[in-house]
Amino acid sequence: MSEVMKELQPYKGKFFDGEWPTITEMFNIALSKYADRPCFTVFEKKEKICLTYKDVHERIKNVASYLSAQGVKKGDKVLMVTNPAPLVVLMSRLKKKAVYFKRGDEAK
Repeated sequence: MSEVMKELQPYKGKFFDGEWPTITEMFNIALSKYADRPCFTVFEKKEKICLTYKDVHERIKNVASYLSAQGVKKGDKVLMVTNPAPLVVLMSRLKKKAVYFKRGDEAK
């Protein structure tokens, strides 16, 4: 068994059922372990803002709720053109199980 699988073994059955966790499942594992630790840093107007896993999770839930309110459901194709915090937007789409695709020529 690889070192990575040994590390993931305690979470199998609780956070994921397949052979390997999805991106969303990996985020949920990290959230359970590191909720108050830095997840990533956002730079806004020369200000450095460090977001914890818990902060990012709240933002993901907010965007996912917005997508639901707009009628987005499992299998829908969603294109969002975004600059700030693209990870939050991506994770929100994954949480809704909506398909993410991006074609630069269509975004103009």
